[in-house]
Amino acid sequence: MNEKYYSHLDQLKGLAILLMVMGHALAWSYPDYTFLSNKICTLTTEQANASLIWKIIYSFHMPLLFFVSGFLFFKDGDTERYLAKIKKRIYRLLIPYIITGCFVLYIKGYFGYWFLITLFVLNLIVIVELYFLSKIKDSLLTDIISRIVVFVLLSVIAKFTKDYLPKPLTHLANLSSYYVAFMFGYMVHKSKVLDNFIKHPSVSMGCFVLYGCLMVISNYFDIYGIVRLVIPICAIIFLYNFLSKYQINWLGEKIGKNSMEIYIFHLFFIASFREVGQYILQINNLPLSITIQLTYSLLVSAVAIILSLSVARVIKSNRNLAFLFGFKYDEINDKLCQKV
Repeated sequence: MNEKYYSHLDQLKGLAILLMVMGHALAWSYPDYTFLSNKICTLTTEQANASLIWKIIYSFHMPLLFFVSGFLFFKDGDTERYLAKIKKRIYRLLIPYIITGCFVLYIKGYFGYWFLITLFVLNLIVIVELYFLSKIKDSLLTDIISRIVVFVLLSVIAKFTKDYLPKPLTHLANLSSYYVAFMFGYMVHKSKVLDNFIKHPSVSMGCFVLYGCLMVISNYFDIYGIVRLVIPICAIIFLYNFLSKYQINWLGEKIGKNSMEIYIFHLFFIASFREVGQYILQINNLPLSITIQLTYSLLVSAVAIILSLSVARVIKSNRNLAFLFGFKYDEINDKLCQKV
């Protein structure tokens, strides 16, 4: 049976990956980028201006990827093939995580990529949760109770284990927040009522306004907890609605469908121009600072993405390499390479 294609999901993936590359391009241009995660009220005017785009990107871009993963995880009527789901995740996420992690360790000196292992563990948790839910009566109430219980358990476990996690696994301490985004995507796909609700113009615009208000509050005051969960959800609802109505084809076709390839290879091709970063940190004018940040990060990201896709195309032409990296084997490209 052919699976339904959701073009706006590819566009959401494409946007998330593009923002991720832009965020890295900006951060790595600064001589010391630790200031980016500080509260705006503790920064100088120039630092606050230089951190604005980065703060916006990092407020929702990774939860957006988990939302898309959760949306695509749901398969209507497919509740019994749990072992098959685990096997697929091992091939798609765990093996690429180990292979690419060793590759990055050899080249860069640290083990990557945290998103792959976090998504793999999250998938296992959800598969176990769905297995137990399949043994009891399916209802909205049991769904809600189950999500709350799992979220609380993940929060408690993270609180007691986050100081003991090895460096490559430190992001697992944030599983509870990623779980919220993942299950939100899952529930949006599962429930037509919820899908229609968040697509309502007033809900979308309300989330956009609420996102802006909460971003200001969270960046000026020490407010954590539920606010940090609501911020990315608000952004996700607005973007989900926007890209459901307005098609940005190149975002989905060129970037979204190749998100894994870009995620893995982009860090090797981002050029760090420290002179640009130092110049941005001297700009007192906010509109000028934002314009330069956007222009610079987009140009650097475009080059990194093009080079990443070029390398990925070579790898995808080999069945074994494509498998190890978690890519889809490109049989047509393979035949072309053989002819050459």
